[in-house]
Amino acid sequence: MTIKGFLELITAVTPSLVSAWASSWYDLFKDTLVMRPGAPNSVANTGIAFACMLTIIFALLTRGWSARAHKTTALVLLILALLAGFICYWIRFKYQYPLDRVAQELLNFWWDCASWIFIVLIIQAILFASMFAVATWAGPKVPE
Repeated sequence: MTIKGFLELITAVTPSLVSAWASSWYDLFKDTLVMRPGAPNSVANTGIAFACMLTIIFALLTRGWSARAHKTTALVLLILALLAGFICYWIRFKYQYPLDRVAQELLNFWWDCASWIFIVLIIQAILFASMFAVATWAGPKVPE
């Protein structure tokens, strides 16, 4: 690899574009049942940071995968994201009933964890679904 090629690679993996992409997806979910009202910004920033890092790593490491592998991975990640989203919704449901302070703090912690895990998983599911789409559009037409 030449110095020019190396610098192009470094530019390609700079998180600015990936961060904007991940932040846009987060913005879609920030005022939904998944995110805890009043959650600190660190919850969202943690999810976006992990999503950006994993997006770059997975895009580089799995670019040679088959379309079927990308599709399967996208579906598995989607199911896991939906599970994390369901946990967020379940915790929100639990708040309808009186809770002591310890239970509230514990539920807040788990809701925040499930929220940023949801953000990471849904962004990765979108990444793999996009890679599947690119692989099927650009690759030979092979029946699956």
